[in-house]
Amino acid sequence: MGNAREVALDCLLAGEKQGAWSDGYLKNAIRQNGLVGRDAGLCTRLVYGVLQNQMLLDWHIDRRSSVPAEKMEPAVRGALRLGLYQLLFLDRVPVHAAVNESVALAKAKSRNPRAAGLVNAVLRAVDKERGDGLPQPEELSVRYSHPDWLVKEFSSTLPAHEVEALLAADNAPVPTIAQANTLKTSASALAAELTAAGVAVTPHPWLPDCLELAETGNLEELPAFREGRFYIQDAAARLAILAAAPKSGMRVLDACAAPGGKTIAALDALPGDALIVANEADPRRCSVLVENVVKHGSGRVAVSRGDASTLKAPAGFFDIIAADVPCSGEGMMRKEAVAASQWSPALVASCAALQRSIVDNLWRLLRPGGCFIYSTCTFNTSENEEIVDHIVNDLGADVLPVPALDLPEIAGAAGRDYPAYRFLPGRVRGEGQFIALLRKHGDAPAARIKPQKPAKTKTLIDPSQYLDGQWTGETTREGVTAVDSRHTALLTELGRSMHLVYKGVELGTLKGRDFIPAQALAMASALRNDAFARVEVDRDTALQFLARQAIVLPEGSPRGIVLLTRGGHPLGFVKNLGNRSNNLYPASWRILNL
Repeated sequence: MGNAREVALDCLLAGEKQGAWSDGYLKNAIRQNGLVGRDAGLCTRLVYGVLQNQMLLDWHIDRRSSVPAEKMEPAVRGALRLGLYQLLFLDRVPVHAAVNESVALAKAKSRNPRAAGLVNAVLRAVDKERGDGLPQPEELSVRYSHPDWLVKEFSSTLPAHEVEALLAADNAPVPTIAQANTLKTSASALAAELTAAGVAVTPHPWLPDCLELAETGNLEELPAFREGRFYIQDAAARLAILAAAPKSGMRVLDACAAPGGKTIAALDALPGDALIVANEADPRRCSVLVENVVKHGSGRVAVSRGDASTLKAPAGFFDIIAADVPCSGEGMMRKEAVAASQWSPALVASCAALQRSIVDNLWRLLRPGGCFIYSTCTFNTSENEEIVDHIVNDLGADVLPVPALDLPEIAGAAGRDYPAYRFLPGRVRGEGQFIALLRKHGDAPAARIKPQKPAKTKTLIDPSQYLDGQWTGETTREGVTAVDSRHTALLTELGRSMHLVYKGVELGTLKGRDFIPAQALAMASALRNDAFARVEVDRDTALQFLARQAIVLPEGSPRGIVLLTRGGHPLGFVKNLGNRSNNLYPASWRILNL
């Protein structure tokens, strides 16, 4: 098993060999090598840091080596990049550690006996220059490792000082923006819990119940995240929905929803009887969306899978539609290490065409007078202002202000006088994005649904046994689901045209006479306190459960289905047989290393 630097080098070499970068590869490598805590954090920082600053690192290598970086053996080049990144950007790493570990990597990974000496000489020379005044490349594209044409694109819409600030911010660590799930906790309680777990927590400067997190390690290992007490979202989503004046009984479509941040922001902003449909085209991302909706626990969301450019539903069905459309990703460059190298003018043109087709299709589904939230994570006008111009001039809409976003650090629309909002790295601490709120011309209620006669099917499980509130049970081949009774007819109608993959709260399945509860029932905020026997477990038992290992409950624990809790928070179910317990935690959610 390798240390943090060795694993980082292996990941970088694998990315070079495959010709593409995979976040999943890094996560798997960290897990397989047993890296946790600071070691996992260092490995991640090294990999992303090298990828984000590669052009600058190679510029320094070329100044000090007779062999250009591009002609070096990959392992030697990778070891040099890692060492240089630590010298130039990681103040807490001692010089001797940065140099000696890189030399050791070159010696271990290269067959050239001179490789270690080359790495040592280059790193020592650059370290000496740091004290004398390290030279920097004049070209912004090299200094900040962005393609020259991308720097020119930024310069076409931003003043020079903001261009450099944006480029610098793209290569800096990005804070994680977390929204407290107020169905399960409060922002203050969440902050205390995360601080105790070693996370650096700062209240968000202008978003209620929102926290900025750093030093999180793997989010999936935080109990508060696994159990749905907070979720990750962009900071503007909730405010835009609030500005759309949500009212009782509204229907909302999050058209490009995965991983679910805006969906959950809508849940927090809307009245309790609103229906939210979260749609995602990609099957893998749709599975992640379902998992996050389940962890949130509200039960007011239906998840559909479909292409937003061809999505079908009754005309005028929705009161609010949010479209965070696929884009060229200029705002994600500080979060996704290779986004800058993948950007091109052709990508922008392709994305703009797709965005227009998505908007045109979704417009039909929005009622007259309804609100449309258009957003991207990019900066160019082709994908932002020009799409908004098309909505206003060709489809018929007015652009509305979002007063809570009228802040000095948030830029306005480029070359337009309507209120739109550009979140630029260098001005704001989070990811880059663009957002505009529009109201469709006209005024009409959402499409009416004809009352349906209740289907004559026998529901084998009564939701009221387990959930507070008014729920209707639906039996399918997969099991029994509880749907908010106010949404039953709406979802029946939607199911005729949309591929609904999840809705309400999955209750569980019947195996013979035994009821096997689903994990969604444990996560549901409406779960009755008296629905199941509960057993509080210690930290080690909780981790074993979450790793889906067999556990033994304390002597005297009730037999049969038991809900495990930790700190009073539900973890999930086991079937206690006395001498052992069958672990019912979902296999796809399990922690793979403790």
